Amino acid sequence: MKIYNKGSFLAGVLCAFALLLFLLDLVRAEWWQWIIAAAFSVKFLYGGLSKTASACSQFHAQHYQQAARALFGRYHWVKTDLPYLGMGFFFAAAVLARFAFQVILPIWLWVLFLMFLTVAVAYSIGVNRKITEYLDTLAEEQEDGRP
Repeated sequence: MKIYNKGSFLAGVLCAFALLLFLLDLVRAEWWQWIIAAAFSVKFLYGGLSKTASACSQFHAQHYQQAARALFGRYHWVKTDLPYLGMGFFFAAAVLARFAFQVILPIWLWVLFLMFLTVAVAYSIGVNRKITEYLDTLAEEQEDGRP
């Protein structure tokens, strides 16, 4: 057995270790936690032990920034990192308001933030899928020998 992607393999082993903790009843878990831990374990172990999955993962890691720049322009990081930017801005403003001005933000503002964050995460996932599809077609073209 050869390990092609050590990081992915170690993440899979870590998730499998969580399953072992569940099995030995050292950590109590619900049925859905078993399923999620098993799914992540299988996904990461496949990525670490499969030559094709490892090659695909390495190709995506090498070309992700170039593909994002080609698809979305110079400020691609705003679209790909929108949830992080929103969280950083909101929490910085909330901490500043709380500690500098002794103001506690009302619940409706937190609800608006969570709605924004939900939309931003969905948008970011869509952007990431476009980049992934672009990279998959680029990889297929390179395999076929097309320029």
